Amino acid sequence: MGSSSSAVRTVAMRVAFTQGCHTFVHMGVGEVHEFGQSRVFDGTLALMHDPTSKPLRTRSLFHFAFNVTDLETARRFYGGVLGCTEGRSTATWVDFDFFSHQISLHLGEPLKTARTGHVGEHLVPMPHFGLVLLLPDWQALAARLQAAGVDFVLPPQVRFEGQPGEQWTMFFCDPFGNPIEVKGFASLEQVYAS
Repeated sequence: MGSSSSAVRTVAMRVAFTQGCHTFVHMGVGEVHEFGQSRVFDGTLALMHDPTSKPLRTRSLFHFAFNVTDLETARRFYGGVLGCTEGRSTATWVDFDFFSHQISLHLGEPLKTARTGHVGEHLVPMPHFGLVLLLPDWQALAARLQAAGVDFVLPPQVRFEGQPGEQWTMFFCDPFGNPIEVKGFASLEQVYAS
């Protein structure tokens, strides 16, 4: 083994990466600890879509595990249609990077859902999961889903127009009936507007 001593540098860090059709930037300030050829960043990173906008402070990433009845069909939908990158897998489950969050799809009976959620004039499926995107990314995903022929529970549309929290939304189900909502905001600062 090499020397156990390390060199430490304080840095500002900007790392860009692309997932599917989405580009993200991690911004951070912290220390880089150098151990021979290895470098470890110790600091705070902020996830942002547009480097000219105010950073969205990422508190944590979510992990959500749910049931599907066929892993190959799941791979085609989550990997092919949604553009999620596949992670680890076994014969009974597969992980995906779901827009920088982890979902784990396990073989089993999917949860029962019903349209009991009152949102405006619509009843939406409950329970459901989803994500929030900036409007240009939401529009790109909506176009991708429409091109793939996805059958929408609630087609792409604007809600609360002209009000605090104005948002675009769409609901659809995966091939196993698991409902997904994707919201789009012109600014992520409006997500919790009241």
